[in-house]
Amino acid sequence: MEKRKYDVATIFDACVDLIVHLGNVTPDFGQKEQLVQDFGVYLGGSACIFASQCAKLGLSTAGAGLAGEDAFGKIVLDELRGSGVDISYLKTSSACKTSVGVALNKGNDRCTLTYSDSIRLVEKSMVPDGLLRQSRHLHIASYYLLSGLRQDLCEILKQAKQYGLTISLDTNWDPEERWELPEELLQYVDILLPNEQELLFLSGEKSLSRAIARLLPAVPLIVVKMGAQGAAAATKDGKMQVVK
Repeated sequence: MEKRKYDVATIFDACVDLIVHLGNVTPDFGQKEQLVQDFGVYLGGSACIFASQCAKLGLSTAGAGLAGEDAFGKIVLDELRGSGVDISYLKTSSACKTSVGVALNKGNDRCTLTYSDSIRLVEKSMVPDGLLRQSRHLHIASYYLLSGLRQDLCEILKQAKQYGLTISLDTNWDPEERWELPEELLQYVDILLPNEQELLFLSGEKSLSRAIARLLPAVPLIVVKMGAQGAAAATKDGKMQVVK
């Protein structure tokens, strides 16, 4: 592949994460006030975090998408820009709110409450052809939250392939828990990056090995995120490796 401006391109799922550490508290409605252990406000959105880390590793990284012209939008833009990500393709609008995910952490578990305005409003016109032409790799994340883009995503991935890009997909959680993932889409994907729970639901299987076997015919490489246990990578030739 000829020299291109960007090593990595993505479609931003512009979001701020408000992470609340509950400690021993279980949320209890009925107008009650409870004291929690701690909280933090961070750059959210799987694609945004991916782009930020790629840039910190020295990869030339850019993305397209939408953020609100609000306080949370400023956090997203400042964090991406501060990490070295090119945000010149990231649009802002006063007509939407920047998405926010409220994560309630308790021990090793969590639940997440997401408001997805700036993510669901991303559409094909916001992903310029020029970004794809200038990139080597395209990463797609938050597939189920990108509801305004899903019907056009196959066309975008097909175009990326015609330009010679490799493609990775991290679906993240499906809030509707339908777990539909078209084969038409997977034909363009080189690397599938689910966590273990997501892979089981995507495949309809009950074990990690069977889930991998079910989906491997559709993609060349599956990398399963397994938290503290590391990650497992499996290829079509039957090779599997666990890295901690």
